[in-house]
Amino acid sequence: MFTNLLVPLNGNPAATTALRTAHALATAPGAHLHLLRVIRPPVAMIDSRADQIREAAGYLDGVARELNTGDVSVSTHVRSGDVADEILTAIGDLRADVVVIPTRGHSGMVRAVLGRVATEILSRSPIPVVLLRADGRQISAIERILVPVDGSPGTALALAAAVDIAHGTGARLTLLHTVAPIPLWAYEASAAFYFGQHLDPAWDAAALAGAQQYVEGLAARLCDQGIAAEGLAVVADAPQAIAETAKDVTADLIVMRTRAETCPGRAILGSVADAVTRSAQPPVLLINLRGSSVESAVHRASRVAVVEPAMAN
Repeated sequence: MFTNLLVPLNGNPAATTALRTAHALATAPGAHLHLLRVIRPPVAMIDSRADQIREAAGYLDGVARELNTGDVSVSTHVRSGDVADEILTAIGDLRADVVVIPTRGHSGMVRAVLGRVATEILSRSPIPVVLLRADGRQISAIERILVPVDGSPGTALALAAAVDIAHGTGARLTLLHTVAPIPLWAYEASAAFYFGQHLDPAWDAAALAGAQQYVEGLAARLCDQGIAAEGLAVVADAPQAIAETAKDVTADLIVMRTRAETCPGRAILGSVADAVTRSAQPPVLLINLRGSSVESAVHRASRVAVVEPAMAN
């Protein structure tokens, strides 16, 4: 369960959509919400810096008063500098274990969708990041969690995180295994190379049956541990299936892994995670497998996990 939750706010109404989600995640005893406002250094008037700080502090104090219900403590922090850098520094200084960030929308390229700050944080954060669309589903409690699984060490970590949240919230888990269908171009290519007679459409059905058996086994083991869980398997494009299943089961949270990374001049989010963040209604908790602490955990998990073909992202 999360005990130190960091919520960066920039004063826009869209940013406050993160507050409900953060509060719903703050179920651990002694949980603490850290509200952060980063101001940019003034380029002109010397006295404007003090004015900016007072304005930011006043804004955060007002938000904190509304959130201080007694069950979760709230503190406020004002920093000055590059927004992404200051948020990442605050993660370490405050020992945060999750950061909750609203995204800009659901159309366009990754940088336009998430914004530079959200994408940069996700690619560099050593802790899970919750992304939620400003026009997405608003939640006040977490009762259903959707977890895409494929048997890889990375999704094992995502499932472990979801189980931890379920322990604290009592949420039910829906485990989803998507099987990529044989694409039409494969039939055309096989015909061109004279081995089309060996490309059997029944392979989709066989793969689906295996996936269903896998997720049902996982769900059964979770039920034995006292976690309400169910397993679903579908033959479909992964991002579309995840978004549609989240809607069908009224998921309050999607928990999945990604391989976001920083390249020269830009930050890149994995394609599956990008598509899910753009299209899914509920918040998406992403565990970046390229974070140093997560990479070591994946390395350890790979020694004992039964690794199946992983969902590309």
